[in-house]
Amino acid sequence: METVLTTIQTAEISVGHVEETGNGGGVAEFHGKLVFVTGHGSIGVLDLEESRIYYLEDRVPLNLEALKADPAWEDEAFVRPWFRTHRMKIHQAAPGHDELYVSHNYFQDGQACSRLSRIGLAIAEDRVVAKGKWQTLYETQPCVDLADRQNVFYGPQSGGAFLFQEDGSILKSAGDFGFGLWTPEKFENGALGDWSSLLLINAETGEKQVVATGFRNPQGLAFDEYGQLWATDQGPRGGDELNQIEWGGNYGWPTESYGMGYGVGTLPRSDLPLNEVQGQHVLHSDPIHAFLPSIGLSTIAFLPTNTETFPLWAGDALLGSLSGNSMLRVRMRDNRVVYSERIPLGHRLREIIKLEDGQLAVWTDSRSIILIRDPDVQGEGEELRISGYQPIHEIEAGLAAARDTSWRREVFQLHCGQCHTVNGEPGIGPSLHSIEGRKIGADEYYPYSTA
Repeated sequence: METVLTTIQTAEISVGHVEETGNGGGVAEFHGKLVFVTGHGSIGVLDLEESRIYYLEDRVPLNLEALKADPAWEDEAFVRPWFRTHRMKIHQAAPGHDELYVSHNYFQDGQACSRLSRIGLAIAEDRVVAKGKWQTLYETQPCVDLADRQNVFYGPQSGGAFLFQEDGSILKSAGDFGFGLWTPEKFENGALGDWSSLLLINAETGEKQVVATGFRNPQGLAFDEYGQLWATDQGPRGGDELNQIEWGGNYGWPTESYGMGYGVGTLPRSDLPLNEVQGQHVLHSDPIHAFLPSIGLSTIAFLPTNTETFPLWAGDALLGSLSGNSMLRVRMRDNRVVYSERIPLGHRLREIIKLEDGQLAVWTDSRSIILIRDPDVQGEGEELRISGYQPIHEIEAGLAAARDTSWRREVFQLHCGQCHTVNGEPGIGPSLHSIEGRKIGADEYYPYSTA
């Protein structure tokens, strides 16, 4: 693939559809292997040297079985893929003691929370294995009471990005769970409890303190090589932000944003109720750059200035885009964005990491890993060969045999249901209630012109 400055070589590896539904998750490197977590908590390994893929028996503790037994699971208002894992990292707590950390949703007693959990990780007989039991390090306060929201859980705005500092403490983001538009007046000083905040968590005690507030859905966190902290934040209709984080900062949401609310009926947009002047961002910390229209900013990673691979990208930031199905290469000078190059990869990108050998690995919502290499430095290489697919096919076949027609509803919820309702209420698009046999343009909220 040709980019503006260099040629890149990509290879995509599907890791299998081993779950009924779910998106999200992430990937990390561990002893030369790629460990990944899927949207509904499966933990898998891509071993490129051995050309195999396998899954661990252990799963991320979302408490899915309890959720499936709850009435919310069968409610049309509950979008199953939105209850999911967010991010993962592997951290060496001490020599010979590695831990897998995962931020994820958790269900209990009718409430959906956001947690940070961990479990030991090791290599045994050249395979990745989990050690010990899952520990909960942190849980958001408050949780979302599903009954109070008629089983609507806006999990895509959980945030969930996190990273480790040199002293072992953890920086973790929390989104607004959609309440920034539903109840913006409750977000005093830019936060509601832990929501809409960047938190500092003690990895030993779980104690937390607020670092910054005013975020809507911060899905990316990264330090550059100078120690400056950066975050990506998904805006409403427009206004995705790249922010330089300062301790004690307030980044505006839900008081102000360069974007606006989604419209209802024939209205293409709606006002943000607390923004004095729509489309302005003047009262709080301004983003370094805002992306309009929204591209669904997810992850952020920095290439070092002394990188051997992709030398013409040295020092640039790599951003993941969900709705844009692209990687953005962003060049900054003096804390401002000089330009942004869109590199289409054909998938919703959740996470981008740099591997020890200089390649990039990208985790996608399509349950695949895209490897990106620099052919000028690493050579064209042999065609990627993966032989360990048979166990994955067996899992997929068993899942398909057990699945009933409810999967069609899941497809509708994930794709159509984000804009169209089925109960007659107007949404971003016309309702599909009684659509069979209905004359085109007959919905009073969405009329066609005479032409």
